[in-house]
Amino acid sequence: MHGGQSGNTTPAWSTWGQESKEADARADNAQGHDADAPIAAPSHIPDAHLRLVPDYIPDMNNDVMIHDPTMFTVWAHVDPEHLLRAAEHLATGRPMTVPQCYQLARQAAREVRRVELWINVWYSDALDLVNDLPLGFVAGTAVIAHEGIDPAVSAFCEKHGCFHRGPCGVCDGTHLPR
Repeated sequence: MHGGQSGNTTPAWSTWGQESKEADARADNAQGHDADAPIAAPSHIPDAHLRLVPDYIPDMNNDVMIHDPTMFTVWAHVDPEHLLRAAEHLATGRPMTVPQCYQLARQAAREVRRVELWINVWYSDALDLVNDLPLGFVAGTAVIAHEGIDPAVSAFCEKHGCFHRGPCGVCDGTHLPR
């Protein structure tokens, strides 16, 4: 035996929490609860709101995939002459500070790659925003993409002028028209 251990050879971690589980079970039994019975929902909450796992989970073979309506983002190249203005715009509505956005803008300008200017916008608004870039971004470089899609690594819909993965959200009607 080492360090004052008792003769018990069961590791402490194997029984951790067992006492509280047993105490909870005793309390439930004392109150007339069956530990194996399903937990009843509060009567004021409709059953539809309690369903945590929907019935339509696809098996990725032939089932229909149900997803949220498509929203869009607008991307553009950063103007290296106006990094601070780009950083100020990028920090608006994001959980990032201006100095963090400045580093992001500086790196994007150095690598000549686009950054997201506006996130979660309607398709009709995105069409207007690509032609009205704020100071800090290079005119004529703005593109529209499905939300969460990087235009550098996605397909392009010629008809609607947007980058996407999977079907175009405008072509298949999954975007919300305004």
